[in-house]
Amino acid sequence: MLILVGCDPADLGELSELNRLGTLVVNDSSLNDLSPVARMLLRAGFIPRNMVQGLDPLLRLPHLIRVDVTGNLLSETSYQAIIPELVPKGTSTYAAPTSSNGESPPACILRQFL
Repeated sequence: MLILVGCDPADLGELSELNRLGTLVVNDSSLNDLSPVARMLLRAGFIPRNMVQGLDPLLRLPHLIRVDVTGNLLSETSYQAIIPELVPKGTSTYAAPTSSNGESPPACILRQFL
């Protein structure tokens, strides 16, 4: 488990070599890029209150069972395509109901993962 709190700037690039890391916690930081986690064996990612928009790298984590991305500036693609794809894989996904433009995603999307 690795916990990073209040890191600015937050860059996971150098952590990508921790490919056996099971749990990553990064909160209240300026993290905006999840691509380095695609090479890890994460089972859980708690990434609340950062600047993340794209959740695409999470799809490459076959063992991911729980992810929390509440309080991030998630893109519409993350809400409408990525999160619904994570749920059938058995990943418990938690996300705040606001997108990068400050609007709530459609209620049918929220029901799928909250």
